[in-house]
Amino acid sequence: MQSRTTSHWQLATLAVAILATVGLMLAYFVPASGSAPAAQPTYIDSAPDAKDSVVTSRVDYPITDKRWPTTRITYRNESKYKTAVRKAVQRWRDATNLKIIPAKPDEITNITIVSVYSTERWAGMASPPPTGYVQLNTRILGKADGKLVESDIAAHEIGHAMGLTHANVNCSLMYPRVGLYGRCKHKVKRGKVACGPQWLDANAIRKIYELPLKKKSYRHQCPKSEL
Repeated sequence: MQSRTTSHWQLATLAVAILATVGLMLAYFVPASGSAPAAQPTYIDSAPDAKDSVVTSRVDYPITDKRWPTTRITYRNESKYKTAVRKAVQRWRDATNLKIIPAKPDEITNITIVSVYSTERWAGMASPPPTGYVQLNTRILGKADGKLVESDIAAHEIGHAMGLTHANVNCSLMYPRVGLYGRCKHKVKRGKVACGPQWLDANAIRKIYELPLKKKSYRHQCPKSEL
């Protein structure tokens, strides 16, 4: 009788343990019913000169909740592309008024930029905040440093590291293909090419970081000789 009672107690204890384990797994993999819903993307109005947009009334540029906590963003450039990254950062500063500055030796870094070699076809890869890790593929970028293509690739990846997604707009730095200078030709001056963040990219960052939007459309342009 004693052994049967003990056996029943052991089985009951085992059942409780199993249920507790299952409950823990469900809580881990399934969001609690009281949790906040995922942030819904919002959209920015298209530029006044929407010729470069694949849509006319609204541009498909989702703004996420991925951002750094302040408008002061530190970066550490450990890549071989010193000039390209410097130009990319400066163009983002000019377009957004964010304070993007090199991190001090003992300072926490928001964005880390490295160069890697990959046999795959990607030119760059980046993770959004709170990671902010940027990789530039030396096989694609090559040995050149500071040319327009390299600086645009760096600027594109830094855009991701600050919270931007891809845009389906031809005249956007965040379009998922290299070659902004070849896609974006509307309102570009003779002897110049589009480069760096464009109107839409700048306002996407401004919206994420709660800065005043640029109302006047513009084209960030560089000398054609930089190609």
